[in-house]
Parts: sequence; C-alpha cells; structure tokens
Amino acid sequence: MPKSNGQRTKRPTKEQLEKRRSQVDELRLAGVGPSEISTTISTPLSTVNRDLAALRANDVERWKTDKQTLNKHRAKILSQLTLVLNKAYLDHTKTVDPKAKVGFLRVVLEAIRRQCEILGLSRIIFEGEIHHKHEDLREMSEEQLRREAERLVKEIDSVFKGGATEGDPSRALPPAKEHNPAS
Repeated sequence: MPKSNGQRTKRPTKEQLEKRRSQVDELRLAGVGPSEISTTISTPLSTVNRDLAALRANDVERWKTDKQTLNKHRAKILSQLTLVLNKAYLDHTKTVDPKAKVGFLRVVLEAIRRQCEILGLSRIIFEGEIHHKHEDLREMSEEQLRREAERLVKEIDSVFKGGATEGDPSRALPPAKEHNPAS
C-alpha cells in the first residue's frame, strides 16, 4: 500500500488482497510486465512483485496437485488395462477356437501397447518392428489363424523378454544385444 506522510497504510483485507491479486494475475496472463501492471492498477511495484511471486508459488502448487491427480488417473487406467490384459491372456490359453485365440491375443497386445503409451515407452518397445495385422478373422483359414496366433504370442513375448514382469510393461525394455568377445 502507498505511504502517506511517511507512514504505511493498514494492510488490505483478505477480499482486497484477492481482488488485487486477481487483477495482477489477469494482467500477467495477458503478457503485461510488472511495471505496467503497477501503473495500471495504481499499486507500488514492490507490491506487484510480491503478488507475482505469490501467484507463481500458487501455480507450482496447482501444478503439483494437477500432476498428482493425473498420476492417480494414469495408475487407475494402467491397472484396468492390466486386468484386461490378464483376462484376455487367460482366455486365450483356455480356448480351442482359433479365431477366439487370435482375438484374445490381439486384445492382449493392444492393452500392452496402451500401457506402454501411457508410460511413454512406446518408442522404446514398439520401434515400428511390430506389424499388427487387422485382417478379418472370418476370412482366415485355420492354418492362417494358427500362424497369426503364433506370431502374436512371439510379439507379446518379445515385449516381456525385455525385462518386464508379468502385468508390468513399465519395466519392459528392448532385448539387450548379447556381447560375445569370442567372435
């Protein structure tokens, strides 16, 4: 608050403080600098700078809260995808119908892909080497279905052989190249 006759005026009320910070925040978000904000709202530059510091601290706290909320949502989605993945893989092992087997394996692979996407591992694990075919299962022969099921199992295994634990693709990495000093 401005000085009057060498003395400070009394502190603003909570409502006045909130109103001023709201004005400062609005101008800040519009790209206005501290000096211009000070002039625009007739407030000392030191007060505007304190308000800006408080607003930045608030931004950090809001961001942390938003990040925690986002991480909780990610964890929930990952958990749901793991349930889908486990159920589909179990169903694949129980069925004798080749079309159903391939269908379940495709669900498993898609769940793994989505988990990896959420965790930011897609590029590491799925470097374009995977060729996910979306052929119509009704038009495939039994031999084609058998080969497709084998291919999908190999694809799924290649992800998990890279170090993932069951249901945790976040630990999956591409297989390490073996170093053979004898060769």
